[in-house]
Amino acid sequence: MPLTLREALNRDDLGEAGTVPFTAATEFSGRVTPGGLFAGLRGRDVHGAWFWEDAVERGAAVVLTDEPLSECPIPVAVFTPWRGDVRQAFGEVCHQLHGRPSERLFVAGVTGTNGKSTVCWLLRSIFREAMRVKYKPPIAGLCGTIETDDGREIVPSQLTTPACEDLHAWLARCVANGCEAAAVELSSHALDQDRAAGLRLSSAVITNVTRDHLDYHGSLESVAEAKAEIVDLLADDGRLIGCIDDPLVERILLKQSARDQRATKVTGFGFDCAGSGRISAAGCGPVGSTFVLGNAGFQPPPRRLSLPLLGRFNVLNAAAAAVALTSFDPRAVALGLAKVSPVPGRLEEIECGQPFRVLVDYAHTPDGLRAVIDAVRPLCEGRLHLLVGAGGDRDRGKRAEMGAAAGLADCVVFTSDNPRSEDPHAILRDLAAGHPDPARYEIIEDRRAAIAAALSAARPRDWVLICGKGHETTQEVAGVYHPFDDRVVCREILASPGFAGD
Repeated sequence: MPLTLREALNRDDLGEAGTVPFTAATEFSGRVTPGGLFAGLRGRDVHGAWFWEDAVERGAAVVLTDEPLSECPIPVAVFTPWRGDVRQAFGEVCHQLHGRPSERLFVAGVTGTNGKSTVCWLLRSIFREAMRVKYKPPIAGLCGTIETDDGREIVPSQLTTPACEDLHAWLARCVANGCEAAAVELSSHALDQDRAAGLRLSSAVITNVTRDHLDYHGSLESVAEAKAEIVDLLADDGRLIGCIDDPLVERILLKQSARDQRATKVTGFGFDCAGSGRISAAGCGPVGSTFVLGNAGFQPPPRRLSLPLLGRFNVLNAAAAAVALTSFDPRAVALGLAKVSPVPGRLEEIECGQPFRVLVDYAHTPDGLRAVIDAVRPLCEGRLHLLVGAGGDRDRGKRAEMGAAAGLADCVVFTSDNPRSEDPHAILRDLAAGHPDPARYEIIEDRRAAIAAALSAARPRDWVLICGKGHETTQEVAGVYHPFDDRVVCREILASPGFAGD
């Protein structure tokens, strides 16, 4: 059904541009269809408004932007600062154009440096259990780093958080397909760029704020500020959930509590939490974890929960999902955690009959690397082998910190991750510079050869951690994407006739 800016934004000060009906909206001129709205949005290096001529040629009916376009032959709605933020306006247009889908679903948004994908995976598992009585098979939506699921079709994701128009279109498909709940990852980039504008969240989760993407944000404080923007996406009755074990997250929660004055709207969780989100009696074994969530005197009462995922950090992830869904049937929460399927590339086990354990993980930050090592170190009876790299054209400052974290393993192989346009040798030197003991690491640039070396060095009772790329299926070198999946490579090497690991 056609929509106008006057209707979408509920305002009468947009002149002729406010009265022009449009049937679609996009910020990409190449996607414009006849009768659609083109949003010329300002980027870091390029302004979308520069492409208004292409949009007009493709049949755009109206333009939404933040600067006058005097030569444009179609109506232009100009959002100067006094009038409002143009990205927020575009988000609201997308929300309205797609039938206000986030108001028709229970939508849980998750941000944080680490844990977003796993928390969303857990949320979807709980959603499915809650819907099991009504749907066979039960359905729920998920949009994140690994895949996008609209309840009918699951496809690999291109971005952690898609463009604003695509996000609302996905939610609309979830509604059309019969989903009643959905989980969405919200990266700090997406929040900073207002890609989630117009979203109404029932629950907003902040897992942690640690070092990553400083090449984009500039400082850890800026990362925290970007992640805190998830608060602005909460629906009127939405709840903010965060890990108070993390000082920066706790600060965000305290600030929101002071602003909102309704304690029920903000809930903390963690090992240091004293309230209903308190984690205690955690047991982390070789095949899964158990923990008690809650505290006597709080509602809901304490519950013992289990999940087939390794490590203390996954206990935190499970607690985040459970606290975000306290309005759901407790049995669905418990079953959703206990029955969750393995998360691709997140401590994913590779089993080919070898006498040692092999795990592939996405850890690519200092904090993430320490977390996965801490998770498996107590369980490893032999030596812990680690393979890790670092991405090119990204935050160089974290590389030495990653090298230092790698020192927690017994044996380390530094190798290429996604070098992109950088010299792989320079990246590897940066990593190695942080390692405390040159005698306990080697550098092998070729990732396949490095994986083979790490696996060949392992002996019975050892554990091998292949970190950095997780679920990814390509390696980017000098602008070219080459097929490469750590999990496939591990299986090929372990199954090869000449493998010396046994």
